[in-house]
Order: sequence, then C-alpha cells, then structure tokens
Amino acid sequence: MKLLSALYILLLQCLTINSYAQKHSAANSYDYFTAREQVVFQDDFSEDKTGAFPGQWQGILCLKDYGDEHIKKWRVKLEGQTNLLSMNTSIAHLLPKEDLSKYLADSFTIECDYYHENILSALSVALMPAPHEKDCGRQICCHHYSINIWRWSYIGTCIGSGKEEDSSYDRQHTYKTRYEGPRFDTLAWHHLGITYRKRELKVYIDSTKVLTVPDCGYIPQQLLIGGFATVKLRNVRIATGPLVAPLQQLLKGKPIVTHNILFAAGTAQLGATSDSYLNALAMLLKEHPKLKLSIQGHTDNSGTDADNIVLSEQRAAAVKDALVAKGVADKRLSTKGYGAAKPVKTGNKIAIKTLNRRVEFVPL
Repeated sequence: MKLLSALYILLLQCLTINSYAQKHSAANSYDYFTAREQVVFQDDFSEDKTGAFPGQWQGILCLKDYGDEHIKKWRVKLEGQTNLLSMNTSIAHLLPKEDLSKYLADSFTIECDYYHENILSALSVALMPAPHEKDCGRQICCHHYSINIWRWSYIGTCIGSGKEEDSSYDRQHTYKTRYEGPRFDTLAWHHLGITYRKRELKVYIDSTKVLTVPDCGYIPQQLLIGGFATVKLRNVRIATGPLVAPLQQLLKGKPIVTHNILFAAGTAQLGATSDSYLNALAMLLKEHPKLKLSIQGHTDNSGTDADNIVLSEQRAAAVKDALVAKGVADKRLSTKGYGAAKPVKTGNKIAIKTLNRRVEFVPL
C-alpha cells in the first residue's frame, strides 16, 4: 500500500508539471553558473562515518502514517575515496540543521553533485517560503516550491504555487516548465547550480542553463533536498555575499579568484561544472590575444605541505591544459602552485577549507 502511495505521488508530480518547453539557448556565452563567495553551509560528508546519517542534516517526513524507517535508509556511503549520501524515497526530505532563513534572502547560490542510479531516479530541491511544517499531512507539500530533475533529462518546476486552492496570486507567479534542451549522460555525475537574486531563479546543470524563472513570487526561507529511487548526493554548498569576480576584470589588469573551477577530492581531475567557466575564459582570451595569464593553484590544509604543493601545481597545470585544448596558445599561460601557504582564512572548518581551495588568474 505504501509503495502504491509513493508511485501515486510520483505520477502526480509528473502530471502537475505543464508541457511548456523551454528550448536551450546559447545567446549569452557568458551566462555560466557563478557561485557567491561567502559560504554559509557546506557538506561533502567527509566528516561523517560510513553507514551513519549525515550529521549536519535532519530528516523530515510529511505523512504521519509513515515511520522513520524511510529516513533511516539514508546513509553515508564510501565510493572510491569519496563519501556520498544515498537517498531513495520521495516522502522524506533532508533539512539542514543550520538556520538558513537569515541567509536565504536577497541573493544566494546552491550547488551539489548528483547521480541518478536507475531509470526512475529523481532529485528534488525545494525552496520553501516559510519553515517546513513537520507532519503536515500533505503528500506533495514541498512540490509546489521544488525543482525536480529526472534521470531522462527532464527538469520541471512548479515554483511559486503554494496553495491547494490556487489563488490569483499563485496563478500569476507559477512557472510550470519542462526542459527540452541537450540530453545529459545518465550514467555520470552532474553538477547542479541554482542562483537566486531578487526573486529571479536560474538553474544550471554542468555547463548548460536549463531553466529561468523571472519572478518566483516569494523569498525562500528554507531549503529541503530529497531523492527518489535512488539518487546519490555530494558536495552541497550554499553561499551568499558578492558574486565571484567577473572575467572582464582581467582586462583591467586586475587578478581574479574563482571557486567555480572544482576538482575531484584529492586529485587534479576537473569537475563537470568547471567547463562552463573555462569556456567563458577561453572565449575572453581569444577575443583579447594580448592578454597573458599566470594560473595559480591553492589547496586547503588537509594534507602535508609537500603534497599540497604538488596537488596545487597539478591543478594549475590541468586548468592550463583545458584552456589550451579550447584553442588558447600555450605560450600565453604559465602556472604556479602554492599549496596551503596563502590561505584566505585560517581554520579547520569545512566552510573555511572550501574558501581556501581556489584558482587565481593573474594578468601578466
């Protein structure tokens, strides 16, 4: 019976989303996901023990007749050398223990890596306009504010509609949208980026903008994340404050620091989300052939000094190789690795380590 109810919820979510299609557009080549600098919540699950429930989160159930066993199934797992969270039910959500209401105001960004494990997999990110009501008794209470990403490259949202009786205000501010752009490899990790600024909401997957909501009709106060049948999650990051410095700053001779170039933990392997930023940088370099750059890598203090120097040099070299592969002349780029010798902030908190892991571009 509970399985049938879960399938009913899944079907209802599919039917609720309108068939309006937003075609992918490359009209603005510089419209890549740009994270904000001030990290207010970060979790890569590295501090959690394998088999444990993630320590920075609490589980939320909506239906009173369901037990906590649905939440207890969510456990941190180790794959290779990386921790991740496996989620497999649509009737429960993750809620950060950190009170985000003071941060989710005028502008913020949300990021995470996700993997769809089977054909019915879906990731749901809900941006609630008010604190979630525990045991609210409504099967799809979060759906009205959620972005749903299905394995078969279907991205839908009902952002803005929060009342069952659909008032005139709700109708005016509801966006029910389906994405029909380039399909994504279903057997790979992807990077989700969400930007919110003065009620405008944009959604990016890897290097592609998949959704724009010009006015979602409310100010988010709380974030919930859920997964269905089964979704793997890692590297959750929420940030506010100023945007990462624009690339055009390089043309004025000013260096820029970016956290938009990411690497697999402990390696120089570029993450999927890095490609859009590097594409924009390569385009800028081609448009301004006299511009030369020093690419400088920085790590956090997790490893030894010697290992961090090597890793930072390898990461800087990986960035250079990627730009050369995109048509930038090798002689215009140099590299340097500083390891953890030049931290932005000192400390061992996850948010501070995230801030210190960065790439800098210095005009020559």
